Amino acid sequence: MKTLTFALISLGGAALFSGIVYLLSPGVIPSAALPLCLGGVLLASFSTIASYALVSRGLKSRIQSFVQFIMGGMMIKMFLGIISILIIAYKFKDYVTEYVLTYFLCYFIFLAFEVVTLMVNLRAEKSEGKAEK
Repeated sequence: MKTLTFALISLGGAALFSGIVYLLSPGVIPSAALPLCLGGVLLASFSTIASYALVSRGLKSRIQSFVQFIMGGMMIKMFLGIISILIIAYKFKDYVTEYVLTYFLCYFIFLAFEVVTLMVNLRAEKSEGKAEK
């Protein structure tokens, strides 16, 4: 799957999850925490897109250094998540729980989507390699 297609599908998923968070806001999520939770959804989406772009680029350039690109992608996502949680914990102490739950729920959903997409791409690369031999 190309990076642009992956990005568009991820942004569509982010819009869907943002809608779900917005619908949950009157009862489950306090209204003051709503912008933070929506920001968490968008951050999870954008970090996944950045990670996928890096790993996809590594897959195309050199398959031998694919593991290094995967580790780099995971580090990008991890550092963005940790930094955002630290900022929220420092600035908005009352809404940390809502933010962390929203962020990590979306993080794991986008992570699963990224892994499935990368596995499909790796299988395609492997089958193309066999066809050439």
